[in-house]
Amino acid sequence: MAETASDLTPDASAAIATALNQAVAETVVATMLAQNFHWNVTGMAFGPLHQLFQAIYEDHFVGQDDLAERIRAIGEIAEGKLATHLERSKVTEGDERATDKEMIRHLAEAQETIGATLAGLSEIAAKHGDIRTEDLAIERGRVGRTPMGVAAHLFLLRLNKSDETRHLAPLLQPLGDRFLVLGHRAADAMVPGGAGAPELADTDAGALDLGHGDL
Repeated sequence: MAETASDLTPDASAAIATALNQAVAETVVATMLAQNFHWNVTGMAFGPLHQLFQAIYEDHFVGQDDLAERIRAIGEIAEGKLATHLERSKVTEGDERATDKEMIRHLAEAQETIGATLAGLSEIAAKHGDIRTEDLAIERGRVGRTPMGVAAHLFLLRLNKSDETRHLAPLLQPLGDRFLVLGHRAADAMVPGGAGAPELADTDAGALDLGHGDL
């Protein structure tokens, strides 16, 4: 096990840095994607979506910095050019004229992509005994450093995307802090072996007394 960055072999550091730079690139592009949609979303669910998109880009801004700092900590170069991020990223830029449904779909796909990349990063780090990078990848994929991690974002985006549950979106706006609590509980439920998003949605909708019964 590599207790410190200096314990990593050059090949291990390079492999981990490549995976970290992939995660940085996708997080950077997703940050701008969420900010784009935050600025331009319209429609009946403007309020909660405007808030959700802001929570995502603020969380991702912190995430990209944490990931890049880890690259530097293991003695490698953090790619910092936007052109490089766009070329590397599997997350793509969005159309500012997209409908709210298209924005939700695009951002949900972005969260799924980032989640898969972070899972791959965790595996690579574990293979080389880099516990700190492994923990960072798990943290970013699960709850991040705010109540709104990648898993929580994906849950709430799917909630808004569903035709059956999309009527809940306007009701999220007045929930205030409880909106973030819902995201935190969603993240907890979506870890391996957790309760799962659908069951969580039923439980928390009832707990918050939204008055719509089963989702």
